Amino acid sequence: MTGWIILAAVLLVLAVLLALPVGAVVRRRERLTVDVTVGPLSFAVYPGKEKKEEKKPKKEKRKLEKEQLEKPGPNTAQLRYSLEVLPGVIAKALSRTRRRIVVSPLELEAVFGGEDPADTAVLYGRCQALANGLVPVLGELVKLRHTEIRLSVDFEAERTRWTGEAGVYLRVWDGLVIGLGALGGLLGWYNGYKKLGTAPAKKQKTRQAQGA
Repeated sequence: MTGWIILAAVLLVLAVLLALPVGAVVRRRERLTVDVTVGPLSFAVYPGKEKKEEKKPKKEKRKLEKEQLEKPGPNTAQLRYSLEVLPGVIAKALSRTRRRIVVSPLELEAVFGGEDPADTAVLYGRCQALANGLVPVLGELVKLRHTEIRLSVDFEAERTRWTGEAGVYLRVWDGLVIGLGALGGLLGWYNGYKKLGTAPAKKQKTRQAQGA
């Protein structure tokens, strides 16, 4: 009898956990921040609490700040590849939840730039077309609220600049369904994304060797 009571208690706790509402809000302004809510609780997960560090010389501190500012973002090839692969992966995973997910807000402002104006123009056109077609499709997969997407192009910019905010709210069970459904596709996307990130560096080294 005691065993059945324990089993019922475990199943009840598991059911409560799977039905627990969770959410995440990702913001990118001056820096990237991620806040998570679990039931009534809310806390920041990125960036975490800053650890106390030893005081460094001003020259070394300025050097580290310069390296962080010059850290390259995604290149044009990576962005184009992500636009081709990620929508299908995400749509396939979301289709299993039957609109039990709430996305609010969904805001994005991007200024496209790059070394090749032609590639930049093509990328901008694809993103504009994708944004125009994606929002209605996304609205059929999730409950979409407070959507605002603004895209523009700057042919003099070397890199694409963007800011945005996205909030996602769902039950733990739905999160597990999405995670398992998208895991294989996301791993394949990441491998291709990573390879495209190292390609420009290899080409640059080859050109330098040829010039020498």
